[in-house]
Amino acid sequence: MNIWNDGKKYLAYIAEVGRGNLNVRVDLDHGPRAINDPLTMLGRSLNETVANVQRMILEIREAAANLNSASAEILAATSQQATGASQQSAAISQTTSTVEEVKAISEHASSVRKRCLMLPTDG
Repeated sequence: MNIWNDGKKYLAYIAEVGRGNLNVRVDLDHGPRAINDPLTMLGRSLNETVANVQRMILEIREAAANLNSASAEILAATSQQATGASQQSAAISQTTSTVEEVKAISEHASSVRKRCLMLPTDG
């Protein structure tokens, strides 16, 4: 294979990667080339780079899924806390109402007591 054909092969590979296909790899059919030939080394490096990008994308997808799951858990916990706060607020309102009723009854009883004390006694 000559350098022109190798160049076309590499350009086709880069174009495919550029279209988002990270599953492709440069065919490193060495043929008469040595393993330490610059084009072979370039191909190996390109393959490793694309494999690393592909791995990072998978890790990012996994992290995004974990973040989505954590967000759902936080939302559920927040909703539960909001419900609890609402219930506490209702309980406080009910307690306040009860205290006001007891106060009114107490004031009425005190008023009745005062009136009873002012009544003449048979003596």
